[in-house]
Amino acid sequence: MGRNGQGGTGQSKEDMVRITHTNQPALITVFRDPESGDHKFALVVALPGGATNVEFSLLGGNAGSSTAIVTYSWPPIMFNIEAMFAQSIKYGKSRTHPHFNVLKEQLKNNRDSIDATPKGVMQIALPIAVQTAQDSFVF
Repeated sequence: MGRNGQGGTGQSKEDMVRITHTNQPALITVFRDPESGDHKFALVVALPGGATNVEFSLLGGNAGSSTAIVTYSWPPIMFNIEAMFAQSIKYGKSRTHPHFNVLKEQLKNNRDSIDATPKGVMQIALPIAVQTAQDSFVF
C-alpha cells in the first residue's frame, strides 16, 4: 500500500483511481484459414491467478464486431482481507487496524454488496470485424 497522504475512503465508482497497465499479457493476431480462406483471429489473454467464472463475448450487431469482452470473478484473496493479511494477524496486528478497515471500505467501490464477488472486465479492440454468432468461434 502506498503512502501519499491522501485518504482512500469515500470515493464513488466514478472517482476511483484508474490504473494504466502497459503490455498486458495478451496476444492477438490475424491469419488466413488454409481450408476456408477466411481471415480469422487468435486471441490469448492472461487473467489474474485464481480468477473464475470467465466469460467471453463479442459486442456488435449483424455486421460483426470489433470488440471482445472478457469478464471474470476476482480471485478470493483480493477481497478476503482477513486471508490477505493472515500472516500479519497471526503475528499480532489487530483486525481493527486502519490498514484493514480502509481496504474493506475501498471494496465497496468494487462490488454491489459485502457478499458479492467483485467482477473484472477486459475490453479488447480486435484487429478485424468478426462474426458475433456464438457458434462461429472456438475456445
